[in-house]
Amino acid sequence: MNKSKSMIVTILTVSSLFLLCGFTAFRGETGNDGANVTEAKTPINPERGGTIWTRSFSSFDGMTAMNSDPILSEDSIFIVSKNTLYALDYKGEIQKQMTLAGTMNSICHLLYEDHYLYIPLAKGIVECVDTKNFTEVWVSESPEGQSGSQALSTLFYHNGYVYGGTVTVITNSPPTSTGVFYCLNAATGKEVWTYENTENAGGYYWSGGIVHGNAIYFTGENGILVSHSLTTEEVYDTYTLTDSAQIRAGITYDSTNDSLYTVSNDGTIFKIKVEQNGIIASVESAKLAAAISKSEKSEIKFVNCTSTPTIYNNRLYIGCSADTYGYLTVLDADTLNGLYAAKTAQYAEVKASPLVSKNYATEENNNKVYVYFTCNCNPGGIYLMEDSEKAESAVVKTLFEPAKAKQFCLSSVTAGADGTLYYSNDSGTLFAVADVDVSSDRIADESDEMGNNSGSQSDNTENKSTSAGSSTPNNNAANSTEQEVSKPKKPTGIKIKKKKKKIVITWKKKTKKSQTVVYVKYGKRAWKKKLVKTKTKLSIKRKKKTKIRLRSRIYKNKKWIYSKYTKIYTIR
Repeated sequence: MNKSKSMIVTILTVSSLFLLCGFTAFRGETGNDGANVTEAKTPINPERGGTIWTRSFSSFDGMTAMNSDPILSEDSIFIVSKNTLYALDYKGEIQKQMTLAGTMNSICHLLYEDHYLYIPLAKGIVECVDTKNFTEVWVSESPEGQSGSQALSTLFYHNGYVYGGTVTVITNSPPTSTGVFYCLNAATGKEVWTYENTENAGGYYWSGGIVHGNAIYFTGENGILVSHSLTTEEVYDTYTLTDSAQIRAGITYDSTNDSLYTVSNDGTIFKIKVEQNGIIASVESAKLAAAISKSEKSEIKFVNCTSTPTIYNNRLYIGCSADTYGYLTVLDADTLNGLYAAKTAQYAEVKASPLVSKNYATEENNNKVYVYFTCNCNPGGIYLMEDSEKAESAVVKTLFEPAKAKQFCLSSVTAGADGTLYYSNDSGTLFAVADVDVSSDRIADESDEMGNNSGSQSDNTENKSTSAGSSTPNNNAANSTEQEVSKPKKPTGIKIKKKKKKIVITWKKKTKKSQTVVYVKYGKRAWKKKLVKTKTKLSIKRKKKTKIRLRSRIYKNKKWIYSKYTKIYTIR
């Protein structure tokens, strides 16, 4: 087989694997084109974005509880919480679990290769788990002098070797961190080599490496790009990208420009040309502030960025914060010119690497794509932006925000082969988000009324993705129980009067014994209920785009039975 045919086979194999099971590494990173780009049909309607199920691995009390990024195989979703590895099916039910050799740090980027999981853990160790029988294969030793380090780097697999880095944070003292980058034998876990820059120390905090040609390239908090031999101690080349900032982002490759890209935390984007022998040929740079200033039409004073770039159709997508606001910036990947920046909200920094869905791209719509990301602020949801090759601006929309498990969010969004979006926020909850009629993630009292077990770890709902065999009761099961007792009639004769600061709702009910539940929704917020026991009148605050619906309930056979909903009334 000649080289070109071999390359085609490799690309087809990687593509087939992706289509079969989604992302098997953080951002689906393979060192080829298409990192964090999916062909799946992802949800795009903000009015219908919701969870088909959720799974909490911690008793959520409003405190921080991190999960690893989910890794998707053909049959399972793998995720780590604290010191436990879980395998879930695609209905959100736990299949298997095992206690690991250590505890994950605040970030944990798993790696799945064949049927083995490689898991970075505290003290800089890596544990290999055979997912066929959920047993430990090996645990690596902490690199020398790194027993107090954290494993916050992305793992990368190539030809039987696993690459990653460690970081030990040093406060109030230059350097701000130390660390080593390492290579392990994937079969045995034995150390092959380690790299440490003792003159210009810096750890690998949220950064990572990728293989291109015959070298692995990585950079870290000292701002130095390293080109290293894959299997020996030899360093091919180094280049100081920045001596005034840190790099807390990964590296992305784009074949169109045959370049590597990364970004420093002061918002400098770097475009790097390398040669096959590992020599760093040239580096270009630009400021994200230029793209933001172009959109805001004002000078930007401060930028912070930890978002690994995503590239599609010669456009760079990078998240950041600037002057207290969050932004998703869009740049030309060839020239590094800033095209525009889409603003999120104040204190809503985009730390995530943007996920791009190209499923909807056609020549007719100028290759329209949808870009998904999270913001590091409450409530910790998924946000999306529409872009195309001719777009010069965009508006950030809310696809999904948790009604219950609200928290900050460092995680990026992962795409399944069917288009379902997976991510965790800092509540320790994994969300499976799709296009649904009713989201499983609802306020607790409303969920209870609808027949769901709000205390369950997995809240399944009445939509096409819900499994009838789920251990959590769904709406259909609840409705069949209610049919044993005749349901009350829903409220009638509804009248809504708009006043300057309030809305007055009146209605009629069929029986004096029934109570009325009034549901109110302001804008894109969750529905909230107001219980009216005997009266048939209610006043509520008037806000922009208020939605109202009602239903009756009656107490029979030691339980509340609910009527159908009335239609939804929208007041603008």
